Amino acid sequence: MLTRKRKRELDELKLKPPRLPLELWVLIGEVGGIKMWWTMVSTIPQLGRYSLSDNVQKRIKKKFTVYKKHEIIDGVNTDIHEYYKINNKYHREDGPAHIIYGDGYGKKWKEYWYKNGKKHREDGPAEIYYRIDGEVYYEEWFYEGRVHRGGNKPARIRYREDKKVAEEHWFVNGRRQKRLGKPFAIWYGEDGTKEREKYYEDENIVLQRIFRAGGTKLAEAWYKGTVIHREQGAAVTWYDAEERKFKEYWYNHGHLSDRQGPAEQWYREDGEVIKSIYLTAPKHK
Repeated sequence: MLTRKRKRELDELKLKPPRLPLELWVLIGEVGGIKMWWTMVSTIPQLGRYSLSDNVQKRIKKKFTVYKKHEIIDGVNTDIHEYYKINNKYHREDGPAHIIYGDGYGKKWKEYWYKNGKKHREDGPAEIYYRIDGEVYYEEWFYEGRVHRGGNKPARIRYREDKKVAEEHWFVNGRRQKRLGKPFAIWYGEDGTKEREKYYEDENIVLQRIFRAGGTKLAEAWYKGTVIHREQGAAVTWYDAEERKFKEYWYNHGHLSDRQGPAEQWYREDGEVIKSIYLTAPKHK
């Protein structure tokens, strides 16, 4: 049984492995080959960083990178896949590790950036889709395998054919970003005005707003998870062209409810209630 002291010494050795001279690495490579070298570095990643300069590591990785290009036939479509792998994992440091060329036109259709088998890129999107004309229509940022983009910028962006943004989504560390009074997702119309947006009202409740062409508010709806729900107040509100509410609905976990009062209520332009509808004991005003 290992003593605590010995265990601590081994842990420190893993964190700070001794330096190895380049000559020894060459010997290991000659004797054991690529599998031996990569097994050692994969087992103790710090070993390579402490032992070799960045330039030497890049040269070795480039030498050991498996590059392939082949066709995948799916029905009548034939896509050409180009990829780079190390230790059977997608990996490339100076470009996308997986590129797909579209059938028939031979132009780049999709590209994915990977680092050690995980989607990753620090200076741009790690997932990019292209149209036939070569223009980008979808981008997604990843950091160590999770959807992520810092700087309060959207991590998912889709573009229209006219290059205008069609939708944006904010993510941090793989989760929807809770942006203090700002939407975490926005959809835009052809004229560039917002069609729809979603907010986090609290940890679990999402508010969705829908807009008319031109940007005026059409409706609001509150969700808990994927179902319409609101504890206090109407869960769905409709607005007229002047953004005055004219109709409201109360929902409890996806079902119309009159627990708080009427399940449905209609209003005049001046805000006066003209009709209230109850479910348990129907009443009309």
